[in-house]
Amino acid sequence: MATRVTEVGSGLISVERDGNILTGITTGIPTNSFTIRKLASKRRDSGWIFRGGELNEWHTMGLVEHAGMIYAIGPEAPGTFVDDALRDEKRDRIKDLVTIASTFAALGRADVSIDQVNTQCMLLLDDGGGLVLPPDIALAIREHQDLAEQLRTVEPFNHPDKDPVENVGFFLAAITYFVLAGRYPFEGDAAEELHGRIRNGKPIAARYRRYTLRSDVSDFLAATLGGESYEPSPSVWAEQLLSWSKEGFDSQLTTEERDEIAIQAEAEIEKLDRSFGRKESVRKNWRKWLIVAAIVVAVGSVPGTIIHNALQPRLTAGFTPEQVVKVFYLSIGTLDHMVMEDAAVDRAGRALIREVTNMYVIDRQRMAVEMRSSLVDADTWRREGMPPLEDGRTPYGVAYLSIEPLGAPAGEAAFRATYERWLPNPPESPDAPVPARPYTGYLVTDEIRLRQDREDWVIYEMVSLSVEQLDVDALERESRLPATDSAED
Repeated sequence: MATRVTEVGSGLISVERDGNILTGITTGIPTNSFTIRKLASKRRDSGWIFRGGELNEWHTMGLVEHAGMIYAIGPEAPGTFVDDALRDEKRDRIKDLVTIASTFAALGRADVSIDQVNTQCMLLLDDGGGLVLPPDIALAIREHQDLAEQLRTVEPFNHPDKDPVENVGFFLAAITYFVLAGRYPFEGDAAEELHGRIRNGKPIAARYRRYTLRSDVSDFLAATLGGESYEPSPSVWAEQLLSWSKEGFDSQLTTEERDEIAIQAEAEIEKLDRSFGRKESVRKNWRKWLIVAAIVVAVGSVPGTIIHNALQPRLTAGFTPEQVVKVFYLSIGTLDHMVMEDAAVDRAGRALIREVTNMYVIDRQRMAVEMRSSLVDADTWRREGMPPLEDGRTPYGVAYLSIEPLGAPAGEAAFRATYERWLPNPPESPDAPVPARPYTGYLVTDEIRLRQDREDWVIYEMVSLSVEQLDVDALERESRLPATDSAED
């Protein structure tokens, strides 16, 4: 089956296969990743296209490899990711916003389930329609985005306390604010800070970013973003955007009026930042202050270094639940047992933490003698194609980690983690011969549950669901096959 692949945009390809033109959308999954097998083996979900007042399913038809990445392919749907469209001032972005709102309204009318918003998981089609990617593809994209990408495409548009359906109004207010004001309504250098500002419910008024913006438009956005008068209906947002577009978004201002708004904006922004800083300081530190006060009262004086060490924040402070799970597993290969200890409580993962601690001690002893480590990080080794290892070196740790969110009680989080687990394969006894392959691998699936402890997310339960030994010979053969530009499903 002849296949021809052409890049048509950022993360988008056109695939010509036996006279048919298909659209390919990047999943973010690198070639040879274990995640490919997981995605290819499961029953594929459907995406949805809204155009011309009609909502139709968009079925993926397989996976294609191109330039070291895996793309999901489906019926031809040329377009632009919402993430790119929002930043393209040459586009009619108000029309784009109406298309997005109308698409979500159609999904709601059809009772289609909605996942967490990600502007890299929806396309604005060249013919004026909107395409929402299938949930399994959207999940793969999210899992392979780094933190910087998530801070651009996910976190600014999702209220941390709303489910995906309730969040639609917040999302539409946030992207409208971004288009009109050129900035996110809430900004932060990390997810924790951004979530704190969103929960605080005090966005900087859009007219303080765009001085000519009409007050009623700015107030409407602030009412939903701040929760004072939340508008959840995407249909209302589509109608409101059309109405604003007809009337015009801006007011005519004199130079004096513009200067006055500029002064007000500077004062208001400074006030909000100062107020948020005080609240965050109290939220993060009140327990520490209480502990210190109690120690001073009970003991009178304690060496400052002891208090300082006792009150140091966790190494995972500020991490989201998913980030805590990810760093716990990836720290195995880097022998970072301290991060693992901070990420878990109530003896969760104790055996694994002890193993990593022991491996750390043994490895450092060998380094002291031989001046090099005996271990290589399994994830790096696998992604490099399982290159041969010499002088008794072995892969250790987790590779191709895949994290899937599960339902959890309020105030908790749960995930299913699937990964390859690589370990040294020592002789069965001191006198036994060294195995031909000094390492072995397993495919493992765990269930992880988290809760908050001192404002930090921590793992409190880990349950192993399955452990299967990997066919290492087959994996090595696969990893050393010549790379190709495309691969058929």
